[in-house]
Amino acid sequence: MPPISTKAKAGADAAAQLEAQAAAPAAPQPEGLPTVTNQTEVTGTETHPDNAAPAESVEVPPIKMVVRCHRPQGIWRAGMFWPNEDTPVLASDFTVEELQRLAAEPLLSIRPQADQE
Repeated sequence: MPPISTKAKAGADAAAQLEAQAAAPAAPQPEGLPTVTNQTEVTGTETHPDNAAPAESVEVPPIKMVVRCHRPQGIWRAGMFWPNEDTPVLASDFTVEELQRLAAEPLLSIRPQADQE
C-alpha cells in the first residue's frame, strides 16, 4: 500500500474537524441576544415600522462662500478659474476632496458669504 501524502492527510483531518463541529451541540445563547438559525436568517432583531418615528424632512440651506485669489493673474483649481476678485460659489458644487484642496491652497482665501436679506 502506498504512503498517504501530507495533503491527503491534511484534507482528511479538516473533514474530520468539520464533522465533529457539526455533530457538537450548539452552546445556548444568552437571553435577549439575536439567534442565527441559518446563514441567512437572524431572529430577535426585528424592527416594527408601526413603532418607528417618521423621518423628518429637513431642508438644509446651501452653503454659500466667497473665494478670492491673491495672485494678480488668477489660478486654476478644482476645475475652475479663480480670478483676483471675490467669486461667490456654493459648497455643493465641489466634492469634499476639492473643498479640502481649495482650503489648503495658499493663494486662495475662502470665507462664508454674508446673506443680503
